[in-house]
Order: sequence, then C-alpha cells, then structure tokens
Amino acid sequence: MGKNKSKSSAISKNITIDSKAVQHKTFNASKKIVHAHSPEGFDSRQPAWRFSKVAKPDSKWAVYQIDGNDIKINLDLINKLSLFEKMTWADIKKSPKHSSHYIPIQNLAKEAQAELRKLNFWEYEQHIFSLRLNGTQRIWGFLYEGILDIIWYDPNHEICPSYKKHT
Repeated sequence: MGKNKSKSSAISKNITIDSKAVQHKTFNASKKIVHAHSPEGFDSRQPAWRFSKVAKPDSKWAVYQIDGNDIKINLDLINKLSLFEKMTWADIKKSPKHSSHYIPIQNLAKEAQAELRKLNFWEYEQHIFSLRLNGTQRIWGFLYEGILDIIWYDPNHEICPSYKKHT
C-alpha cells in the first residue's frame, strides 16, 4: 500500500532569542483541528497561546522585532508565559498577584484603540484580556475557549494605564 504524500511549503527565517540564533520553519498546514468544548467553560483548563494575530513589528507594542532576516523575541516573555501554563484560567483570573482580567476596549488608550481599528478588531470585539506578567508588563489579546490570541506586549503598562487615586 502506498503512502499518501501531501505537499507543504516551508518558510525559513532566522530567529534570535536573546542573542541566540535559531533556525525557524513555518509550515503551511491544510488540516483542521477540532476542539472539544466543555459545558462548564474553559476556566478549568490550562492556558494556551496563539500568535497568529500579533501586531506587526512596527507597532509600539509588538511581541517581536525584525532585523533583516532575523526575528528577535524576548526570552523573558516566553519564560513568563510558560509559567502560566502550570495554572488554570480560573487561577490566573482570581489571583491578586496576577490581576489578569477583561477590559472594555473603550477604556484603552486612544493610540491602542486606533491600532485595534487598523487591525480590524474594533468592530468585532468589545473586551480585550490583560494578562499581567509583573508590576508593569502586560500581554494583551482576545481570549477564546481557553486560548489567548496574543496581540500586544506592553512592557510599560501604556495600553490601559492605571492611575493612583488621590494623586
């Protein structure tokens, strides 16, 4: 019996993760993934990340930068995301240490709202999820069925700044 061969094309790029070059290949897949949805929602699940909707490198809050043929990614960011993978979404949302929550899009800084309009998310979404990495660092994205579609990395808490009361 012969094997069924499928053709797929690969795009090759050099990725630099904190000064270490790594060969990266992106494959175009034609298979669809079917997800099972639990009736109680996704809060009992561990988080997963999707990067297909990240803002382009020219964004003020880009997750990655491009330098010639090199893609530069912050390894500390990857490490912090991997630590969340040991938790559930319920743990992440209720933890006072993490303060991760949904925020209405109209509460974001005007520059962030304008960028969401350019990315065509404005018409379809009313809330965006803020994942707190530490005191000022946030990951912003849209949370669907336990998967965070990451849009931005905000190292300085600029997308939705919080102001101290009585100052």
